[in-house]
Amino acid sequence: MAKQRPKKKVSGTGKKRKVSISSKLFLFLNTLAVIPLLGSYLAAYIPPERFWPVAFLGLAFPVLIFINLLFVIFWLFLWRKYVLISLAAILLGWSHIGSHIRFNSQINADELKGKIKIMSYNVRLFDLYNWKDSKSRVTRDKIFDLIYAESPDILCIQEFYGGDKSHFNVLDTLKSFKSAKYVHISYIRSKRSKLPVGIAIFSRHPIIRNHEVTYTDSEDNFCIYSDLLIGRDTVRVINTHLESIRLGKEDYLFVSDMASNRTENHNISLGSKKIFGKMRSAYLKRAEQVKSVRAEIDSSPYPVILCGDFNDTPSSYVYHKVAQKLDDSFVESGYGMGKSYAGILPSFRIDYIFHDTAFKAYNYQTLDAEYSDHYPITTLLVRKRSR
Repeated sequence: MAKQRPKKKVSGTGKKRKVSISSKLFLFLNTLAVIPLLGSYLAAYIPPERFWPVAFLGLAFPVLIFINLLFVIFWLFLWRKYVLISLAAILLGWSHIGSHIRFNSQINADELKGKIKIMSYNVRLFDLYNWKDSKSRVTRDKIFDLIYAESPDILCIQEFYGGDKSHFNVLDTLKSFKSAKYVHISYIRSKRSKLPVGIAIFSRHPIIRNHEVTYTDSEDNFCIYSDLLIGRDTVRVINTHLESIRLGKEDYLFVSDMASNRTENHNISLGSKKIFGKMRSAYLKRAEQVKSVRAEIDSSPYPVILCGDFNDTPSSYVYHKVAQKLDDSFVESGYGMGKSYAGILPSFRIDYIFHDTAFKAYNYQTLDAEYSDHYPITTLLVRKRSR
């Protein structure tokens, strides 16, 4: 009998491919990146008063997504089977990604019948203290020119300053604007505020009712609403400014020194604790304030349009509380990242125009105007008609 030749072993079979030490290290780092990303998804659903640290993960969501995308690319080139770790985590939060970046196309506004142009803008007191220019009048006039050029039907302003004889009379100037025929303004009643500072709604359409909603945990933050008669329909417009972190000059200086590696170790600990303490306090207050906003939305007998500076990102509990009831104009018709904060810290989308499902949004825009620490935002709303 002929001798049988021994069978050759096929390369890669019958023997598991060994994982190198470097691959194990990257696998460990990948796991460390996935865990906080999954935690950031929970920030939208867990009230800060129950577990406030999760709110910080929501703030870090864009960074965490970016890191995990890098791991996806890394494993595609080196170790394909591990690509599923970060890829699965990213896909699990796909709806969260959609609230941060959109690629909706713009349409010809002339084709929209019955459109209502909404503009929301935190004007930072019209640069009263010369943050942007050596003369506040220069910035203020640029803001006026922008508003005139955009010509919104409804304008919601946060950090509104009404002016006085010693400075300038903003209110009289805006009242002369053809789209600002009807006005609702509420000022802060805090003993600390000696200037007419607050929030305002300017409307081309008649205002038939005004109301102010105070927040029990804040003297400086509140919301107002106006019921507008638009044609034969009544619409409730809500404008609000939620709690800010209230960082001072020393806090910004600390961040700047950290970035330049000019801070000593003991100062890093003290500075970090102070900033995180302010952030924690703001998260807790906003969570309470948005409950009042949501109650007004739920109890409204009319379709609601909500504008405001939320001081919080789309990954937050505050955003989710509102988005459960109203549609986000940026998600429906925006393009890009939609960042609205123009301050020294990383840019986020913290200003919003929400609307009732009775409307459809078109052509959401973040205007490239650096006259404040916020960018103005606009959208076009069209009332849906039942067939």
